[in-house]
Amino acid sequence: MSVLIKGINMPDGGYVDIRLHANGKYATTQTSNKPFYMKMDVVEMPPHGQLIDVDVLGEIIYKLWVDKKITNTKYNTFNEILDYVPTVIEADNEKELSND
Repeated sequence: MSVLIKGINMPDGGYVDIRLHANGKYATTQTSNKPFYMKMDVVEMPPHGQLIDVDVLGEIIYKLWVDKKITNTKYNTFNEILDYVPTVIEADNEKELSND
């Protein structure tokens, strides 16, 4: 089993100690401000294949269509297929904001 710890960033240097609590719903790490810890949500990852950014795939398909490398029919079919692709990890709001 793998988990995703939401809300933690990679340290600029050194390391960060994280406590993963037995209930599997949250993790904590120490902070220098009261209450001297930060609580983060933990999400158990389901079994999955390769994880890709479906938004980027959609952009690639769109560019192929604009450049006339695929037909309207293929473009529409690809977009319909994308509607059926399951989400393993929800989109990261920070990523969406950085693309503006």
